[in-house]
Amino acid sequence: MPVKPLIFGILCVTCTANAHAKEIAENRWTIGISGGLTALENASDQHFGSASLSRDFGDSYVGLSITYVDSGDVPGLINAIPASTTELALSAGTAFDALAFDGFVSFGKRDFEVEAIERNGQAASISSDGNAFGIGVAASYDIAIDERTFITPSIGIDYNELDIARIVQGPTGQSVTIGNTEDGVTGTFGVTGQKIFGSQNNHVIAIIANVVTTSNTTSFNPGTSQSAVLRALATRNRPGQSDSWGEVGGALSLGLADNLRLDLSALQTLGFVDSDATSVSAGLRFSF
Repeated sequence: MPVKPLIFGILCVTCTANAHAKEIAENRWTIGISGGLTALENASDQHFGSASLSRDFGDSYVGLSITYVDSGDVPGLINAIPASTTELALSAGTAFDALAFDGFVSFGKRDFEVEAIERNGQAASISSDGNAFGIGVAASYDIAIDERTFITPSIGIDYNELDIARIVQGPTGQSVTIGNTEDGVTGTFGVTGQKIFGSQNNHVIAIIANVVTTSNTTSFNPGTSQSAVLRALATRNRPGQSDSWGEVGGALSLGLADNLRLDLSALQTLGFVDSDATSVSAGLRFSF
């Protein structure tokens, strides 16, 4: 989810209960920054960055985050005009022993880049903007293999809307902009295996596997998925279609100090329509 990726949310709820209960009691606020890159097979790479603030209330939390995804470089005559997206997300979650629930709502603005199109010796510059919206919920359950090993199945569902714009040629040869709103529902089923390690039980390594299905690949925004690194796929370069695909990856969370963590993750899609993607991200979280 936008503020606390599920894998690290589980870490805070489950693993910390054993190894860092005192730390949770004393440090209820967490601020974080993260950034990364999504490499698309048939399009330019997209960079993203995020800043977040969350507050713990026992086994529950609320959080606020802001995320920016750059436009990449995609031709607009047939596909969508490249657009950068800035999104504000409010999230919340709670846990009942091993069972956790998370949800989010997000609002965003899309800034379509100025694009010059040469046709018949005439240039046309196109500039506009649009909106983005998302809402979703997820549930997960921790299955303890031993004191340091957990298997966590999860399920989530999202609804998302995303404005796109395309450049087409009119009947007289002039370039015109066509805008429309893409919307869709996405369901995710995942399994995460986590291993706690370190002399103070303050590090976690995880393996992630997801199956995702969506009614519209353009509006897809993985707000409740186990890793937010594929967020850039929300800016698809053409009107969407239904699709199902797999995701595999891993994550590593290292305790650098009592209140400071380094989070690393990587995720690869398997069978995403037209353009599979590889995403990597890194972030820091500080609790106080």
